[in-house]
Amino acid sequence: MSGARRGGGEQGWAARWAARWAARWAARWAARWAARWAALALTLSACGGAQGGGGVIQRTDALPTPPPSRAFLRLPSCDERVWVYVDGRFKGRVADYPLRALLLPAGARRVELRRRGHATRYHLVTLSPEAPVTLEGDLTPLPAPPPTPR
Repeated sequence: MSGARRGGGEQGWAARWAARWAARWAARWAARWAARWAALALTLSACGGAQGGGGVIQRTDALPTPPPSRAFLRLPSCDERVWVYVDGRFKGRVADYPLRALLLPAGARRVELRRRGHATRYHLVTLSPEAPVTLEGDLTPLPAPPPTPR
């Protein structure tokens, strides 16, 4: 039977399914790459802009001065598959931040680092614009579950 008989118009169910699938994946990849492009734009603005403002990046790990009432949180150099939560909201994976730093509102924050098969690590930090706060420590792997009896 054709798709037109079932009210599907000229597109069949497979074409509609493929279009929905492509739109979902495009949105996911756009969000992931948007974070990377934002980090690049932040780096370019710190060194004088893309038009050759005369600035030179001395160190690749140096962070620019944050805007007022904002502060940087430096992530540990751990596995890139670690998920970062700030105040209970998912902020991305460590791999999404090439400079390993998040720009957040200043003040007290609860930071969680999670990864499947590892113990969740919690940090209570107070961020201030004067100096970035660096998280320390790696995630501890959890023991393997005992085998199920048969």
